[in-house]
Amino acid sequence: MDLTLARDHSPEAAALPGMSLGTVPLTDGLSAEALFADGCRRVVFPAPIAPLTDAAVALRALRLIRDLTSRAIAVTWRLSFEEVEDWRDLAHLFPPRNAPDGWRSDYQFGHLAERRGPGLLQIRDRRRPGLRRYTLTDPSDLAAVAALTPGCAATAVPETARDRLAALRLVLPVGNGLLWLPYRMRRWPDVR
Repeated sequence: MDLTLARDHSPEAAALPGMSLGTVPLTDGLSAEALFADGCRRVVFPAPIAPLTDAAVALRALRLIRDLTSRAIAVTWRLSFEEVEDWRDLAHLFPPRNAPDGWRSDYQFGHLAERRGPGLLQIRDRRRPGLRRYTLTDPSDLAAVAALTPGCAATAVPETARDRLAALRLVLPVGNGLLWLPYRMRRWPDVR
């Protein structure tokens, strides 16, 4: 899958001369950090993300969408909703083009964000009504998060940590893999 890159959030501005950054293939090595450093502010996925149909591509794509959202890079994408158990688990991500009305109207940057400190990880979850806060300090949970952040096989994470994080809805099953859902707040929205 080749992604289309542009220098501006606006699709109209992206169509102006000099605003396109061309296309790049969706690979494991593609990072939101590198795209941001190159001036990318919009990424377009050409095909729907289908977690059950093509788990390897979906895991790579959802990881990148999570990381792009953390950098406030606009993402144009579609999701195969019949393959997702509960869309609210992903409601902290930039809404896909075919998002339900609730996702579009309730979307706010930072709905599922993490903050790291020495020996701890704090998570603030607003994907559903109310605020839930979690602080992870158990070394097995922190090791599990380190493995889950880039995405990994479900068997790569100890069962107790995996079950604990899954019960909090902080991981997403994608095929035989799991993906850590919270993102770090790397860019703050412009609030004028």
